[in-house]
Amino acid sequence: MAPKKRIRPEPAKGKGNPARPGKARQGSRKQPVDAPVWNKTILIIAAIVIILLVSLAALYYAYKSRYSLQNQKEILLRKLVSGDSELSVVVNGSVDGEKLQELSRMPYDELKSRMGVQNDFAIYFVNDNENLVPIAGKNCIGSPKAVVAGEACS
Repeated sequence: MAPKKRIRPEPAKGKGNPARPGKARQGSRKQPVDAPVWNKTILIIAAIVIILLVSLAALYYAYKSRYSLQNQKEILLRKLVSGDSELSVVVNGSVDGEKLQELSRMPYDELKSRMGVQNDFAIYFVNDNENLVPIAGKNCIGSPKAVVAGEACS
């Protein structure tokens, strides 16, 4: 016995519902309403907001780092000039050569730790004529990364 073929009703030509031949579907096709323009607007606004946030973050960290450097500079100066500090090299308004020699012999990591700062630094002196004054035969005391007058500190 041959299998039976199912016969499907043909849909009405033109617009219409295949389940209800002859009846037109109302509002079956919706026209897009400026969807691409809306998406572009959202992307542009999002890009502007992201740029503003990144700019504000960069300004904040630049200010914070500058403020931090200024604080550490003040800490160094206070410890070098204050008579209360054991690291002070200025006594009665003039530089004490012996204390300066002690600082120059101290390893940089120990000096940095005792100064209580986190950033690298260099200590150097200039006279009234803007010439460098050598400290224990070196241009500066401080970070080996620092260079003063073409010579690395040590």
